[in-house]
Amino acid sequence: MADPVESASPPRRKLEVLRRIVLATLVSAACVVAFVPRHVAVSMTLMSFDEEFRRQQPSVSRAVFVQQQVSKVDTHPVEEDSQDWLRLGNEARSRGYYADPSDPAFSGLSLDSGPRVVILKDGRPISYFLVAKVEGANLSAMPWAFSHPFSRHSFGLAALGLIAYLAIRWKAGDSDARYRQYVPVACDLMGLLLLVPGVCFVRGSSGPEAVTGALMALAGLGFLAGGCWYASLRLQCLPGGLRAVHLFEVVSIPFESIQSASVDAEAPMWTSSGRQSPRFNVVRIDGNRVGMWVRSAYGIAEKVIPHLEKAGVRVAVHTDF
Repeated sequence: MADPVESASPPRRKLEVLRRIVLATLVSAACVVAFVPRHVAVSMTLMSFDEEFRRQQPSVSRAVFVQQQVSKVDTHPVEEDSQDWLRLGNEARSRGYYADPSDPAFSGLSLDSGPRVVILKDGRPISYFLVAKVEGANLSAMPWAFSHPFSRHSFGLAALGLIAYLAIRWKAGDSDARYRQYVPVACDLMGLLLLVPGVCFVRGSSGPEAVTGALMALAGLGFLAGGCWYASLRLQCLPGGLRAVHLFEVVSIPFESIQSASVDAEAPMWTSSGRQSPRFNVVRIDGNRVGMWVRSAYGIAEKVIPHLEKAGVRVAVHTDF
C-alpha cells in the first residue's frame, strides 16, 4: 500500500509551481496589455479667433471674419446640437480633447480628407471646434491612458496574479522542516523586479533595449524558479526515517540508509565574501546528500534533529546555530 504522505507530496509541491506560473503569466500579460497602442483617434480643439481678430483689425465684422477663417480650414463646416456633441463640447472647451473614432458623435463625419470644423450650438455663444483624425506617431502626444486604451486593465490582471499567488500555497505539515517564507518570497520579489521592466522593454522598444529586456525577463523567471525550488523543499519526519521533497522528486531516507548527519559551517554559493553559515546535512550510504541552511529554515532544530536522535542516529554539530 502506498504511503499516503508520499503519494500526496508530488501534487502538493506542484502548487508552488502553479502559483508562480499564474503570477508570472498574469503579470507579464498586464505589461503586454499596458503597451497595446491605439492606432487612430480624433482630436477636438476649441478654435479662438479673438486674438487674431484684434491683431489684424480687419474692416469686416467679427462674424464675417470668423466665417472667413473657418472657410480656410473647412469649406463646408458642420453644425451640430445633438446630445453627443454637447457632451464632447463640454469636455473639449476647457482643454484639448481626444476621443475614440467609434463615438456616435462622429458617425457621418468624414475625417479622411482632412480636418473638419464643427459649429456647436447649445444655447451658449457659438463654439467652433477643429476636429481631426490623429494616427501614427502623433498619438504619442496623447495621455497614456487614452493612447493605450487597455492599460486600465493591466492593474486588474496584476492584482489577479498576486491574489492567485497568495491563495495557492502548499502548507507545511506538522512534521515538515522547510525554508522560512521570506526565502522564497525574496526570490519571487527579485524575480518580479526583473520580469516586469524586462517585459515592458521587450513590448515597448526594439533593438538593444529589447534584447536587454529579454535578458532581464529571463533572469526574473530564473529567480521565480529559485523561489519555487526553495518553497518546494521539505524534510519530512516519518516513522521509518526522513523524506526529502524536492521540486522534481521525492527521496525516501530510511534511518538505516543514513551514513552521517551533521550541522556544518559552509559558505553559501551565492555569497562572494566567504562568510559561512550553519547547514544541516544528511549523507546517505550511496553518497547522496540532502541539506538545508539552518538559520533560513524552520524545523531542523525543532523537529528533524530530535527525530533522528530519538531513532539513535547521531547528529554531529560542528558549529553554533
